[in-house]
Amino acid sequence: MLRRLGANADKLARPVNKNAVTVSRRHLEPMSTWYLASWTMVWYYAFFFWMPMVWTDLMVPSFVYNKLPVIHFLQEKRAEQKLRRVLDETCTEWTEELDQAHITEAITRSFNL
Repeated sequence: MLRRLGANADKLARPVNKNAVTVSRRHLEPMSTWYLASWTMVWYYAFFFWMPMVWTDLMVPSFVYNKLPVIHFLQEKRAEQKLRRVLDETCTEWTEELDQAHITEAITRSFNL
């Protein structure tokens, strides 16, 4: 353990400078087991995984994004109804009276004559 950390018994027995700031001998290597199992990695995962989703949700709310197919369907229906109304007014003439020939034709078809 001491050899792996680059220390010997003389260095650990008594520090040379009492005012020196203690420096950790362990380096945080990103692919090391200690780093991957640390709270630092948990924080990095939480931040870099969820923050882009939060930013995206702030720009385009998920309510709007999830409802886009429904909104699109309703807009298409409205456009279709407007078009049908316009075509009805321009291409069809509605009258209240019935023609005698149409009445005769309906009676004939109903009795299979």
